Amino acid sequence: MRTIKIKSGITISYQDKGKKSAPVIIMIMGLGAQLTVWPDELYLGLVAKGFRVIRFDNRDTGLSSQLEQFGSPNLFKIWLNKRLPIKSRIPYTLDDMANDVLELMAELKIKKAHLVGASMGGMIAQIIAAKYKKKVLSLTSIMSSSSKPKLSASNLKLFLQLTKHRRAQASRDGAINYNIKLNQLIGSPAYPQDEQTLRKQAILGVDRAYNPRGFNRQLAAIAASDCRQYLMAKIKAP
Repeated sequence: MRTIKIKSGITISYQDKGKKSAPVIIMIMGLGAQLTVWPDELYLGLVAKGFRVIRFDNRDTGLSSQLEQFGSPNLFKIWLNKRLPIKSRIPYTLDDMANDVLELMAELKIKKAHLVGASMGGMIAQIIAAKYKKKVLSLTSIMSSSSKPKLSASNLKLFLQLTKHRRAQASRDGAINYNIKLNQLIGSPAYPQDEQTLRKQAILGVDRAYNPRGFNRQLAAIAASDCRQYLMAKIKAP
């Protein structure tokens, strides 16, 4: 594992494997998820296929910069701010997180890359593919969306659950259980992961790094984001 300080001052923790001359794949993980959530079988499998593959911790995740100076945002106010004239403070945006990827590429002297983004990572990859076409060889957007969440009863219920969801205690076990319940809350009801798999992931993540306030700040960036459907027509990469 390596760390690098990018132009904005953010420190990024990343893993870089494969020949430097090989085509580059950059894997962008989702909400609150560390680079370790990308399965080694997938990551190393792509390296074995002849790619240079980079996976990294987004800001406020894992071993990358934890932006505690921004505190814990009021998620409900930010969500309402996109629908009503209510002012709320946003720590940073998805565009800022997209810029982290571009600055990481610049530091590693990567001119173009295949982008693979999961969930929030897909949103970030969409922004880069639409606004910085010459940087992107292809876009793979996994379990993500380009649209603003619709105001439905189920969406509002989920968002309220997320705003209320808090770590019960500061112990390791408490953190692990918090992580399991959180992923059950935001996971797909059609394709649920078994609790044993979620526990294994939670233990790995908690023992490596743990920052629930960072999760809230990333969620605030998603809640404050604009609909990206108009951007999709600008994407030229396959």
